[in-house]
Amino acid sequence: LAYELGMLKARPYKARLKAIKADPLFTDDMPRHVQTYVDFVRAEFTAAQADDEDAVIMLEERLDFSEYVPDGYGTGDTSIANYKILKIIDLKYGKGVKVSAVDNTQLKLYGLGGLDAFELIYSGIETVELTIVQPRLDHISVFKISVADLIEWAEETVRPAAALAIDGEGELVAGDWCRWCKAKARCTAYAELAKIAALNDFADPKELTDEELVEALNDMAKIRDWLKAVEDYTLKEALHGKKWDGYKIVNGRGKRVWTDTEKVEAKLEALKFTRAKYLNTKLKGITAIEQIMSVDKFEANIKPLIVKQQGSKILVPNSDKRIAQGVEQAKIDFDDGLTEDDLPF
Repeated sequence: LAYELGMLKARPYKARLKAIKADPLFTDDMPRHVQTYVDFVRAEFTAAQADDEDAVIMLEERLDFSEYVPDGYGTGDTSIANYKILKIIDLKYGKGVKVSAVDNTQLKLYGLGGLDAFELIYSGIETVELTIVQPRLDHISVFKISVADLIEWAEETVRPAAALAIDGEGELVAGDWCRWCKAKARCTAYAELAKIAALNDFADPKELTDEELVEALNDMAKIRDWLKAVEDYTLKEALHGKKWDGYKIVNGRGKRVWTDTEKVEAKLEALKFTRAKYLNTKLKGITAIEQIMSVDKFEANIKPLIVKQQGSKILVPNSDKRIAQGVEQAKIDFDDGLTEDDLPF
């Protein structure tokens, strides 16, 4: 993004990109997904410039909201401002959870930091626009809030809560927001939440009422998440020398691997085995094929040869956007405008 905006010269851009591609965590589809975010930001900056040719953009800058939260700050992926609007645009590369920008606490705090950062340039900003771009889910969420409402939230909600937290007071409240909390393995409130859920769920399912079964379904995620957090935390501490009563560190089941595949192939060839006996060849995955050609060429030639298989059936909350199976799916499958008079019986 910095390179396309002219904020980074070609040589350092290529050097940094080369270093990124050498990282073992790099995958070939990353540039394509990130480009979705880059294109979106450029369009938003162009729109801001159309209203004000002096519009300003900042990339990965510190956004300080310590006026409301002592030592509070974050790093804003992109911040754009002109004389009437501040735009905070956040890239979420993950695809495990779809994240909404609506009333998003993190982005609202970044909005407060952005107002502080641009205060000397633009003191008359009236609206803060918060956006989450989640390219791997083809998801863009936008939320607008007036500066007046944002400041009111900061004064009435953020400042008092921060003051309690700094003093070590206030209540520990566990919930879905604990998903990424680093302290959840030691958190008494989260443990209590999981234990209560577990106690409710340990009865024989055949003996529970419908309401109790639905409650158990709602609780499963909390229990699994807490147990995983405890498992990860205790292992990490054990690896650093912590002794847990009744537990020890062992090596898990290992996987057999070749020390030198070329030597293995040479040995098999010397033993008169045909190559078809010991070599596998197969077509690369769809994503890999997508990356070797243009989007237009892929759409025209390859996409017609792709079919999306139906996944295994799972039970999810009604809030899930996927279409319900069974009768609801049948209505969609057979909804072709037929009336009773058109039926052959």
